[in-house]
Amino acid sequence: MEFFKEIQKRNIAFIIISSIILLFSFFYLLCFNYVYPYTQIEWIKSSITIVIIMQILSTLKCFVESGLRFLSFKCNSEKIYKISKMLD
Repeated sequence: MEFFKEIQKRNIAFIIISSIILLFSFFYLLCFNYVYPYTQIEWIKSSITIVIIMQILSTLKCFVESGLRFLSFKCNSEKIYKISKMLD
């Protein structure tokens, strides 16, 4: 029971800290948009582009890692498997 109480305390602390960071980020964004009102569209475009690029890169990493592991099992090569483990 003590373990669950500790996890619950950590979850509550995480939610509070995340909320505070979110509020500061929102305040920063509002100030930025107030000072530079015509950059809102560019900021949104660049944010969406960065999110898409990060998703593509993480997907490619997964494909390369699983491809190397499949190749290592197919060729019975422990070296290729160790290379794939380094990508973790």
